[in-house]
Amino acid sequence: MRWFTGLLLLAMVFGARVVQADDYAFEIPVADEMKVNEIQLSGNLEAKWALVSIRQESPFYWLYMADAVADVNELSQYQLDFYFNGDYQHKNIGLHVKMLGSYINEDQATGTLLEAFNHIGFFSGVAIELGKRRYNWGKGYAFNPGGYINSIKDPEDPQRIQEGLLSFNLEYVKCFDSDLLPTLAFNFVALPPEAEMLDKYGDWKKTRLAGKLYLLVLNTDLDFMALYDTEDSHQIGMDFSRSIANSWEVHGEVSCFNSKEKKVVEHGSIQSQGVNGWNYLAGIQWQPVSTFKFIIEYYHQDTGLTEDEFGAYLHLVQNLVSSGMPAGTGLALNSLASNNLMQDYIYATILHQELLGILYLSHTPIGIINLHDGSFTYIHEIAYSPYTNLTLYLIGTCFSGVESSEYGSKQIMSQFELGTRIYF
Repeated sequence: MRWFTGLLLLAMVFGARVVQADDYAFEIPVADEMKVNEIQLSGNLEAKWALVSIRQESPFYWLYMADAVADVNELSQYQLDFYFNGDYQHKNIGLHVKMLGSYINEDQATGTLLEAFNHIGFFSGVAIELGKRRYNWGKGYAFNPGGYINSIKDPEDPQRIQEGLLSFNLEYVKCFDSDLLPTLAFNFVALPPEAEMLDKYGDWKKTRLAGKLYLLVLNTDLDFMALYDTEDSHQIGMDFSRSIANSWEVHGEVSCFNSKEKKVVEHGSIQSQGVNGWNYLAGIQWQPVSTFKFIIEYYHQDTGLTEDEFGAYLHLVQNLVSSGMPAGTGLALNSLASNNLMQDYIYATILHQELLGILYLSHTPIGIINLHDGSFTYIHEIAYSPYTNLTLYLIGTCFSGVESSEYGSKQIMSQFELGTRIYF
């Protein structure tokens, strides 16, 4: 519990003006906006209880869970998550820290540094950021084929805060007195290699380099991205978003790659192969009023499994289960695990506030459909905020499909989660 005590001491030492927490991406203002010294502390404590129904006919249940849960059909979990944000600004210098502490029991208590980076503004429009940072490249809501340096997004909960990456970020922003091109921005990002040698050194040749050029052209947002990665694949891509009417917006992303690693099952084991192809996304957003928003997206990835390849993967798991599962088998199969294993998906959600005319009551249904096998995930969240800094919520999730489908073969059949978030 040392990490938890440390968080409390940090909050006491830096006692300052308290602001309401924001669970979304943090952006430090550019140099011209940072004129005064200011410390801000914020965060939230989330307590949640979950009831999980198990699908015992799933081969993944027998592979990962059967030994631990025996013949239990329903499981429950109680978890605490404590988020802490610290921000400091002095003239053109900024510091941001975001930490997460999670507690399930004494053996399952963890502390994670989600973000910690400096922001240094130089002459007008130029700044650098050094440290651990989350990036949000791309216009997609649930998927980002052009998000080369993004944290891995969970389509079932796209807004969940993910851990950032160690990086160096150089940013340049320029505004013009022009209707054709009023804004231009450029980011150059260097990501150091993993510390694989002696747990603290990496091979500098494995440093990844990424760049993004942003243009606002005739009221259309355009991004052009590129990634240099000697370990996997060099990639280039672009995205766009544009309002086409008062309440309609269209957006899209596309990424092209060569020799990108793809995991498949061949000759009874998981093998790596290099593939050339495209990942792309197209989406529409409709917001007729400020309290209602509908989003639908189509996502395709050439790095995903075809229906036959997924069938071979499922057949491998079934064979391993029936043969007694050699030690370490489940860990090896994790290299193929993903929230979206296959190639084509439809994602749709509604963000509806003031449900039934009740202020601060909202609901968010989410549907994810695998277009290859027809299986789907359905999630529904209802949230109510009776007070400014308190949110109560209920989330129901179900995975449905035939036994040989992606979502129908999951070891979890459904889950209900009841929780509270208190912000400070």
